[in-house]
Amino acid sequence: MRLFPDTSRGGFACAATLLALSAGTACEEDRIVPGSAAAVHHAAVDDPRAGLLVYEQGRGDARDLFVVLAGGGEPRRLTTDDATDGLPRWSADGRSVTFTSNRTGGWQVWRVPAVGGEPVRVRANDHREWQADESPDGHRLAFLSNAGGAEWLWLLELGSGEARPLQNESL
Repeated sequence: MRLFPDTSRGGFACAATLLALSAGTACEEDRIVPGSAAAVHHAAVDDPRAGLLVYEQGRGDARDLFVVLAGGGEPRRLTTDDATDGLPRWSADGRSVTFTSNRTGGWQVWRVPAVGGEPVRVRANDHREWQADESPDGHRLAFLSNAGGAEWLWLLELGSGEARPLQNESL
């Protein structure tokens, strides 16, 4: 699949299909597909500092992450696994991508360098942890976890590795 900029519509063309790239759309197989739980789990996410888009693509439960120049070009695969890698988010400095994967059996938060490399699990445990977003300063990671029993919003201090639930705190 090759992405081409479509400046007349402010989006991209995957193969011959032209649709605007906006929230709720992503590239799947050979076209941009309107987002829905059944078709696409996450839209392509733009990192204006790097001029790249990161997105998930695959069939069924086997989904990997790809990056492509925002101006178009050949996508580059970031992850290769038989599991589901999805919900990609750029780090604050644009050097890595945080994502959710079930590659170890349960849903966990992972990070991979934007230039490629081996993904690393952010926290190793048996809890469901997913939907992570890094703070703008790059010091913390907010994510959902069922570590306390119920699923709550948690905050991880990336420097110390200390995590705490935020359910009783004012945001």
